[in-house]
Amino acid sequence: MPLALLGKQMKGASRRRGAKKKKGDDGADAALLAKIEAAQRADYLRRLAEATKKQLRDKMEREKALTALNRSKVEAAWLRIMRIARVDELKREVEILAQQHERGVDRKDAMLQMLDLDLDKSDE
Repeated sequence: MPLALLGKQMKGASRRRGAKKKKGDDGADAALLAKIEAAQRADYLRRLAEATKKQLRDKMEREKALTALNRSKVEAAWLRIMRIARVDELKREVEILAQQHERGVDRKDAMLQMLDLDLDKSDE
């Protein structure tokens, strides 16, 4: 004896006794079945569209986060480059100012020597 009959007494037997198909029901059943399948398909497509939108939103959020991270990395690298360039520029300016200062000190030293010489000549 089978374990579960599931509403049927034997293979191929009808579920309800005495149930007979009406001849006019085939068209209505087919139309109703088509409507149900169309609704199921529309529901499936709607859920698929929502899932796709969610995936795209998630990708966009992830891309925004990565963009912000990469922007900060690029800005940090650019600042390092600009600092190095600025340091080189400032070193050149310091060299120029040092040379100008040395020339001024030499000029004043020469002037002092000349005045000292004049003072020595006037004392004699």
